[in-house]
Amino acid sequence: MRPCQATRGASLWTVPSSAPPALAASHIVGKLSTERLGPYVSACRGDEALALGLYRWNATASAGMHMCLGHVEVLMRNAMDAQLTAMSPIGPWYIILGPKLNAHAHEDVRKARTRATMNGRSETQGRVVAELAFGFWRYLASPQYHRTLWTPGLRRAFPGVPIGEASKTLDRLLDMRNRIAHHEPIHNRDLAAIHADGCRVARWVDGSAAAWIEQHCIVSKLIDTAPPEATLGR
Repeated sequence: MRPCQATRGASLWTVPSSAPPALAASHIVGKLSTERLGPYVSACRGDEALALGLYRWNATASAGMHMCLGHVEVLMRNAMDAQLTAMSPIGPWYIILGPKLNAHAHEDVRKARTRATMNGRSETQGRVVAELAFGFWRYLASPQYHRTLWTPGLRRAFPGVPIGEASKTLDRLLDMRNRIAHHEPIHNRDLAAIHADGCRVARWVDGSAAAWIEQHCIVSKLIDTAPPEATLGR
């Protein structure tokens, strides 16, 4: 089966008028819940069929953005992990540098170590790092760690980037990632700008890896298929 092709405003995202009764827009809206579909119905001025189309596009765009941000997250955390490791050569950085972390970060590390050793697995730094969420890494690049972590070495993960710029950019990516994780609307967000933020963070770390991410990211193509009801931050 060939993949669907669409252009902005095409009927790809709407419920066909010939749909059987079980697929009537009002029925699907009720099953998905009027509370969840409410913002989409409002964006489509009460047209439930258009709202379902917008909802489907939102889900597809979320999947594409999630894939892109996932690549950026792995690249980012590996770069930060490498610099933190260089700062603590005598043992895992999350133990050696533990006194420099705040209470919330300590709790994140504790939970990550617990998950990493489930089912009798031995603890390795790689397993613990993989269990630390995007939010953990974002806050390591916040001003509160400027003196204790950023200046001593973490800044080398993003050469030449001021901590303020890194913090704000990663915060925007975290907000988008969290919206996607909770199945929230993103059709009203500036997806092109968020995509650009993600690519910029990747370039901070490594130009070749960033080029690979950009080559395989489908966000721009999905933006081109957005229905007219998707404001995309305008």
